[in-house]
Amino acid sequence: MSTLSGRWLLGVFLKYPVPGQVKTRLAGVIGNDAAAAGYREMAELVLVRTAAGEAYRRILFITPQERIQDFVRWLPDETFLPQRGDDLGMRMADAIGQLLAQGDCAVLIGSDVPDISTAVIMQAFEALMSHDVIIGPAEDGGYYLIGMKQAHTGLFDGIPWSTPEVLPATLGKIAMLGLSYALLPELADIDTIEDYQKWQARSRK
Repeated sequence: MSTLSGRWLLGVFLKYPVPGQVKTRLAGVIGNDAAAAGYREMAELVLVRTAAGEAYRRILFITPQERIQDFVRWLPDETFLPQRGDDLGMRMADAIGQLLAQGDCAVLIGSDVPDISTAVIMQAFEALMSHDVIIGPAEDGGYYLIGMKQAHTGLFDGIPWSTPEVLPATLGKIAMLGLSYALLPELADIDTIEDYQKWQARSRK
């Protein structure tokens, strides 16, 4: 395979692991400090498992922006851009636009999907060669990955985020726009204590 660095861009949404500000549903059960530590662990695992080689470049979209120096100390070898927008849909649309301004294909993922891998990322980019949109379905009815070659920002409008209707609503918009799409393997993102316990059990194995 030819080197495609600069043409394929991976974006990762990342929060700074401040207790009480990350994984709040999980924190309600295991406490703020433990939830923040768990988020930091899974985010670091996601970054290890999606390490950019020659095939694609990786950019971390961070929040809060004022913690930039903390992000640099935490992950000194990464490239950072701020998340911009009033809600998740706006932030994702902006990130996709920024990625496509630098390359031909953009894939965006969260930082709470510890089972993701470079193989899944490569599968997404390769599928974009013959589809308009790529979706990685999450077990909870949302998605952990979205990719596209053009900024179809309408796919992020009016989506009931953090509900089981995220994926069906997004697929409905894809159909309405007449776009082709492909689905990747279903993976779990970690939001609840049940998700967390299943991940810990898989990790122990």
